[in-house]
Order: sequence, then structure tokens, then C-alpha cells
Amino acid sequence: MLNKAEILQLFTRYLYNEKHLPMATVRRYRDAVAAGRKDPLAMAAFREFRKQSPQIEALTNPDER
Repeated sequence: MLNKAEILQLFTRYLYNEKHLPMATVRRYRDAVAAGRKDPLAMAAFREFRKQSPQIEALTNPDER
């Protein structure tokens, strides 16, 4: 079972390695998601990341099973 820190680490790697975003943008998105801020770009990136893995989708959206 992944905890919040591990999910954020995977999210960071996804943005940097697969989406090829600059590290400053990656940090901004990661920090916004971690803090629960309503950053529309960060939220969209996290939704896309969640769709990549059913396991992460289930962990981050327990009420949508």
C-alpha cells in the first residue's frame, strides 16, 4: 500500500520523466497537490497521472470504487 509521500514521489517522476516538464513546474504542481490547493493545472496533471495506474486511482479516490 502506497502512502501519500510515495504517491507524490511517483507523481513527481511522472511529470519530470514522462511529461518532460521543467523541475520548477514539477515542484509547483507537486506542492499544490500535497497542500490541496485548487491549482487547475496541477489538478489536471494529477487526474491524468491517476488514470495511468488503477492502483493509484483506487488509493486516491476511495469513494469512486
